[in-house]
Amino acid sequence: MAEIVASKLDESGTPKSRAAAKAPLPRGTKAAAVKPESGGALKWTIVSLFAVAFLGAGGFVGYLTWSDQWSFEKPATGPTGPVPIRVPVDPTPVRPPPVDQNPVRPPPVDLAPVRPPPVDPVRIEPPPNPADPVLRFIRDYDGGDCFLAMPIEVTAKTAEIEAFAQSRKPFDDFDAAFTKRLGWEAMIDGGEVAPGHCAALRFARALRVAAKASPAKLEISKTSLKPGETLEGAFFSDAPEVTLLVVDDSGGFLDVTGKLTGAGPRRAFSLAGISKSPGARLQPMLALAIGSQRRIPSLRPLAATGRAELFATASREIESQGGPVEIAVKFFKLQ
Repeated sequence: MAEIVASKLDESGTPKSRAAAKAPLPRGTKAAAVKPESGGALKWTIVSLFAVAFLGAGGFVGYLTWSDQWSFEKPATGPTGPVPIRVPVDPTPVRPPPVDQNPVRPPPVDLAPVRPPPVDPVRIEPPPNPADPVLRFIRDYDGGDCFLAMPIEVTAKTAEIEAFAQSRKPFDDFDAAFTKRLGWEAMIDGGEVAPGHCAALRFARALRVAAKASPAKLEISKTSLKPGETLEGAFFSDAPEVTLLVVDDSGGFLDVTGKLTGAGPRRAFSLAGISKSPGARLQPMLALAIGSQRRIPSLRPLAATGRAELFATASREIESQGGPVEIAVKFFKLQ
């Protein structure tokens, strides 16, 4: 076909004349049977070929472009897992939303510490003392105008008591009342005092009952003192103010507080030169120690001696001071 077409065109592409087309072939050459075609049909054929080629090339380019954006390939299966599906990306950039130039600011936070409401402290009451019934009976017992009982060592079922009275009968009455109330007997010791001592005993009992004075511990080295001997002892108290007196059988007293030495709960003393009144065979004496919050003016006279009437004044002074009070009494004799 190419040869036939070429024979019908000259070098410029113009069809040759029919005469030239019918020129004799060289000797020995057979003429091929050629179906005559018109020139218009040939032109349309060429145009159609170009159109098909153009459309095919355009479709191929479009396929390549479209395949870059869309891929419907089946995900590969294998050890590496499925191939992710490609999703078209919008080329338009995403702009962040505009920032508010006047943002809403939170209210200021109060950083002051929050104090909890006051709570009333819980008062923990101490457990009851098993010896309290015994101690109350000793304190509240009324043995008369000139009687005093002081506990020395007391438990729920035992009691060592020191008592003071003018005669034997008050001792026996107290012993019987104790046994009847508590159901067991106490060990009672003490001494028979002189009438002049009654003011001091009333003072001590008033402090025990009205001021709730606690019994303190007073120790003495001897209960019978010969002429020239020294009376030694110690008073055990944590009170800020301590007073030590020696009361004779007339009711007068001698302030010997200055003889106390040491500090803290134990305050020792040593008393020398105590002598009995002229003509007396045995002279009963009392050692009286008081622990208080402040000084007791009536019991600390400037002359170092006092009268029995001052005990009533001292009792009122102690009650007006308030606070805890401690008292101790010991009996001894001068030979």
